[in-house]
Amino acid sequence: MDSRSQSINVPTLEELGRQVFENLCLCYLDINPGKTQQDFLDEVWNPVCFSDTSDSGELLDRLNKIPGSEFTSHPGHRPILIAVSFCGLTLNALRANTREQAWYSMAQACYWQGVAFASKGIEYARQNTIVATRKNTAAKGGNSRAANQQIIKDEAFRLARELRPTEGWPSRSQAVKGIQDAVSKFAKEKKRPLTVSHGPKTIDKWLSTMTDASILFRSKKNNAPAFDK
Repeated sequence: MDSRSQSINVPTLEELGRQVFENLCLCYLDINPGKTQQDFLDEVWNPVCFSDTSDSGELLDRLNKIPGSEFTSHPGHRPILIAVSFCGLTLNALRANTREQAWYSMAQACYWQGVAFASKGIEYARQNTIVATRKNTAAKGGNSRAANQQIIKDEAFRLARELRPTEGWPSRSQAVKGIQDAVSKFAKEKKRPLTVSHGPKTIDKWLSTMTDASILFRSKKNNAPAFDK
């Protein structure tokens, strides 16, 4: 096929903005176990994105003054802060109908999102080490039912994140369908096979406990802000 006839699916500014929001939220949730998407909105997105300044230093000072906020307690928060501030500039430019400026600000947001993910990668490496340790412990004789179930559960979490489509899972049930075969194969290798009738329900229950479930699995109640207004 002539390469010139192939169409390239380029995301719109609005689609890119929503994806950046979700990725930044994922970074925030990784750094802050137990937090939710709503916490990200309340503690980071709203006070920064809708601020009347674009200076990251001033924004950092403002966050330090928010009662009960622990946003600046981790070095990985700074690139998130800067990325969100550029998202705010993007929204302001869209409201002013200056889309060229909006695209420039979004490009900056994407860059700082990448910096945030670089920090997030370190945390993933740590988590992978923990999972690998669990697997090694089980292989050396600690093959209790609970230990093996945790290993299989960790694998389901990993697959849900790794196999997530670019636009995100349409729903948790779709994620279950997308990873079910791989999880079942893994469980069988660990001598803890999942039954055909209850396997999907078990995987669905596991996925519902993920701290970043609200980001990974889309729903009509998703609170992600729109970039089209």
